Amino acid sequence: MHLGVFAFFENPMNDVAVAIKDQIELIRYAESLGMQEAWLSEHHFNPYSVAGPIMPLMGYALAATRTMTIGSAAVLLPYHAPLHVAEAMSTLDILSDGRVAFGIAKGAFPLDNRHFKADPETNDAVMREAMQVIDRLLTEGSVTHRGTYYDITDATLVPKPVRPIPRFLATFGSEASIVYAAQNDMGLLLSQTADKATIQNAIATYKTHSGGKKPVVNLLRMLYIKAGDMAAMNGGGEAAARFASAMRGVKSGTFSPLRESAFDAFPMSKCGIVGSPERCRALMEDFRDLGVDGIMLRPAGKNLEENKAMLNAIKDAAKGL
Repeated sequence: MHLGVFAFFENPMNDVAVAIKDQIELIRYAESLGMQEAWLSEHHFNPYSVAGPIMPLMGYALAATRTMTIGSAAVLLPYHAPLHVAEAMSTLDILSDGRVAFGIAKGAFPLDNRHFKADPETNDAVMREAMQVIDRLLTEGSVTHRGTYYDITDATLVPKPVRPIPRFLATFGSEASIVYAAQNDMGLLLSQTADKATIQNAIATYKTHSGGKKPVVNLLRMLYIKAGDMAAMNGGGEAAARFASAMRGVKSGTFSPLRESAFDAFPMSKCGIVGSPERCRALMEDFRDLGVDGIMLRPAGKNLEENKAMLNAIKDAAKGL
């Protein structure tokens, strides 16, 4: 099992420029510690998670690193044209010599749907059709597609990627999403609040619908590691509450029940890598034994230096995993 960073581009100091630059610096630091991946979020119209333009952010992160895989967690496909996404991913893959991973999601924030003129009732279907188009553009020659949401005639993608780009579905673990990922040979990006039962069910469901093939499973997790369990649990609880409050403050509408749980401080802290180094290692061992391949960590400190210290501490705690 390997470790990486979940780059949420948090803005606790209400300074967008600092938030973006600090996140890139944290990715660089994670690479210097030997971490293998960084997964970047996409959020729009959000003063707390300032990660709207995901393609430029991925490009900069790739240029700022040398060995890390940089993934999208995730491209919200209903808000993007499939042709643009395919071109961007292919170009990033070439520029980085194959260090791109492509995670997708359907989007959930009502404000995003309003401004991008997307319908939450059809976003899942739009995402699936967009992904079908993108897959064909990346792997075939001339593509003609007649669908419900997209109509493309004789489009040939230039450039093509240097190798097959790994594809992932960001999900809270619903059965329908896991079945879709299994049937399309996609890895899983499981949410920060996916508990052990959800992880087990996701892997079992995937194997049932993929002819027994196990999925590549990456967990997105909050990280709060301190010398003592009590201090870490208290600090982690406070950090989860700050995060949940900030994200709920920009929802501007009604979430689905699964999305509501994603911004609930208690399960976020409970499911996170929170505690002393010894406890954090035990939690990671449990996830490894469930079949998790990677844990993408979102350090929940109040500033860059605190987050660097947490990454350094978890690196030491994870030795030999």
